[in-house]
Amino acid sequence: SAEDGRGLNDIIVTARRREEKLQDVPIAVTAFTDEALEQKGVTDRTSLADNTPSLFTISGGYPREFAYFALRGQGPAFGSTPGVVNYFAEVPNSVNIDGRVGTYFDLANIQVRAGPQGTLFGKNATGGNILFEPVKPQDEFEGHVRVQLGNYDDRRIEGALNTPIVPDRVLLRIAGEVGRRDGYTKDVGPFFAGKDYDNLAYESFRFGLTLRPTDNVELYARLRYYHADNNGGGTVLGAYNPAACFDATALGLG
Repeated sequence: SAEDGRGLNDIIVTARRREEKLQDVPIAVTAFTDEALEQKGVTDRTSLADNTPSLFTISGGYPREFAYFALRGQGPAFGSTPGVVNYFAEVPNSVNIDGRVGTYFDLANIQVRAGPQGTLFGKNATGGNILFEPVKPQDEFEGHVRVQLGNYDDRRIEGALNTPIVPDRVLLRIAGEVGRRDGYTKDVGPFFAGKDYDNLAYESFRFGLTLRPTDNVELYARLRYYHADNNGGGTVLGAYNPAACFDATALGLG
């Protein structure tokens, strides 16, 4: 926090593979604290993109949990690694499941790094990176619970519990979020009349463990669980281009 309680609190980021103050990082970084995410109502990819310059979200088809980000015009590319790679707790995920609904709870911050990041994050990061940093286990007993209610029978509950099993040596943090919401698109039939689409139904849990066998050694492990079961989006296929198909046998592929 700021010295003597003056000014804004410092945001600690890991944009250069080490913890440092955001104002000391000489690259384009948009960072959101957990409080900022709550204030801006960031709960999914679209709302994150709406609050971040040059960031766009691109649907990857169904299920809707799989989608992509694009930064400064660089994003997914057919047959290759996306130009924007997501990281969760410093671990890259090329299939872009991070950023889906159920990601934005108990986070220390989200860092959106624009521009090529080949030096520290690999040559494929031509557009940038998005770093999701969860809160690590702390050496104190604390927790919180948040409840959200809204229209379309929206109800979500999120919470976290932090406890030191052995003070300053073995630290545990458990966090989770469960969400349900009715869909806002109704099927008018004839086959699935009354079925709702664009609904939400998910459970997301995290378990973090920090071990400090000595003052100079720290081991940090994290386990995640995510499950979603929804009816998909309300998009209807109206037409397709038959010329886009090809004969696999003629190409020697079958």
